[in-house]
Amino acid sequence: MKKVLILVDNAKRDLLSCVLISQELSKLKVISILTNKRDVIYDLISQRPDGLIVSRGDYPFVKRLKGLTKIFIYAGEGGRLTRESSLGSYIGYGRQALNNLDFVDKAFLWGNSQKQWLLETGFFRLDQLEVVGCNRLDLYNNSVQKKLQDKSITIGIGFTSKSTSSYEGMNNIPENLYKMAGFIDTRMAVLQKNKGIEEYVWRDYAVVNIFMEVLIKLMKDTNLNFSLRVGPFEDQRAYDFLKKQYPGRINIVNSDYPLPNWIREVDCLFTCWSTLGLEFLVNNKPVVGMFNMLDTERLMSSFIPEANGFNTIVKAYYNPKTIEECVEFFKRFELLEADIDFSPNKQFASSILKDLLNWPQPNRSSWLIAKVIFDQLINFNANTNINDWVERLYDKDTLKYKIYTLFPFPKVLKFIANVKLFFRDLVSSNFYGNRQHYFVGNQKKIISKVMLIDEKLYSIVSNKNND
Repeated sequence: MKKVLILVDNAKRDLLSCVLISQELSKLKVISILTNKRDVIYDLISQRPDGLIVSRGDYPFVKRLKGLTKIFIYAGEGGRLTRESSLGSYIGYGRQALNNLDFVDKAFLWGNSQKQWLLETGFFRLDQLEVVGCNRLDLYNNSVQKKLQDKSITIGIGFTSKSTSSYEGMNNIPENLYKMAGFIDTRMAVLQKNKGIEEYVWRDYAVVNIFMEVLIKLMKDTNLNFSLRVGPFEDQRAYDFLKKQYPGRINIVNSDYPLPNWIREVDCLFTCWSTLGLEFLVNNKPVVGMFNMLDTERLMSSFIPEANGFNTIVKAYYNPKTIEECVEFFKRFELLEADIDFSPNKQFASSILKDLLNWPQPNRSSWLIAKVIFDQLINFNANTNINDWVERLYDKDTLKYKIYTLFPFPKVLKFIANVKLFFRDLVSSNFYGNRQHYFVGNQKKIISKVMLIDEKLYSIVSNKNND
């Protein structure tokens, strides 16, 4: 049987997409193994797979594997909906050091815009690119969404505010700035020239401030309930005080909880300009953005509009100009008033969904990805010589190369490395290394965790005819 190794770049965001692809590969009798950044080298040497799926092309080891295995790129997480974010994902933020990505056999894309952006770089050939859509949306095909009820209406709240809440623990801004000095932070790709990381801090604080003002007014003047989904690199404990302040009215959801589940459990989204809103539009649920409630002049002068979706994605949402207007909208929403205009331009929203997400999708994206990979592997056999893999992945003068030469047992070495990492985390007391790769070491646990999603719903989607 053919074997594919899937690198889960960031366990908390990549996980769902990777598992869906894994399930479709299994239907084609292809063995799939999930790995993480910590274990990928050990797993490559021990498994020597026929195919490798990564989320970006600038991993130093990937181009070394050309000829040993088939290489595929699919960025399944995050908002790959602007030119900058797409280049960052598919080519990587180290793309300045790359000449091309001819070692990639196929790159699977969300939409035609991404295809055009990547072709413009000259890094890809046309035959390397395949538009398949966003495979997370597979879970929304044929699904029956929750309808608005006369009672217990829940407003979903979703935004990213890394400067105010840190996944690693205490958010030590001075130390972070010290570590960043002299380095180009990946976030700079969406900032205007000569603007610094301090603009992110201003933006994040402004977003949280508006959310708090709106929340306080709605808690006082309505009976609405709220569900806050915390960003993947943030700590939900930073918001737990709200549950004590408003018992029974607000729920704080960690980003480990599957996004499709959360979308089906709320009736509307309140966000900044997050691409999360597009998934709500896919599900015919209204999205309220706070873009116009911020200092838009400063936003536009500090952040590149195209890179942040200010000129595209934002226009698909309802954007009140004041906090009072926003509160009034939600009051009317609570009363289920039929004349509420959820989107200022429904035709524009539909075109955005089609161009960026290939939605509606005629076929399941996960199935399309698996089928292309299967076809690529039919007449290909990976090099199974362990020495060839070790020579590609380690320079001959390194200690690890010498260890493998004397002791070619990668599974044992992987175990030893993980034990060392555990004790390192134990000493530091933050367990960042283990938390960052949450559950990725055990495929069965991953699938059971992710498939909190309605299994009956997914079975309907999976059985949809795609041939």
